[in-house]
Amino acid sequence: MKTKIMCLSGIFMMAVSFCVHAQTTQNPVKPMIVQTMYLNPGPDAEGINLDSLLTVYKKNIIDPNQQIKSSKILSHWWGADSREILMIYELGSFGSVVETFERQNELVEEYVKDNPQFLEQWQTVMSNSHHGDEIYRIIAE
Repeated sequence: MKTKIMCLSGIFMMAVSFCVHAQTTQNPVKPMIVQTMYLNPGPDAEGINLDSLLTVYKKNIIDPNQQIKSSKILSHWWGADSREILMIYELGSFGSVVETFERQNELVEEYVKDNPQFLEQWQTVMSNSHHGDEIYRIIAE
């Protein structure tokens, strides 16, 4: 009886493993990086056009990064905390997460070298006290 149960358990585990492998092969996991930034409250940031600053960031830092397949930047429009900014990046594979952030840092350094006012404005608008970095996976599209 024990042998029969062990044999059936083995067959079940192999079947599950095969199904999981088949699903990952047919639908590879597409990781999404979600960064939650928070705006600084107060009068210092009032003279800075946030939409323009985020558009410049996307155009010069996110879009040139070949590891990022698609991206979106969202600002909080309605609800409890209107300070949130979400930056969402779709990557080709989970293995490219580290490479993506390394390239992102290089692009920031390159852009800031020629545009130091960008960094000053970014630091004025964005809170350094806390932000979130999460990795999600796409379930359905």
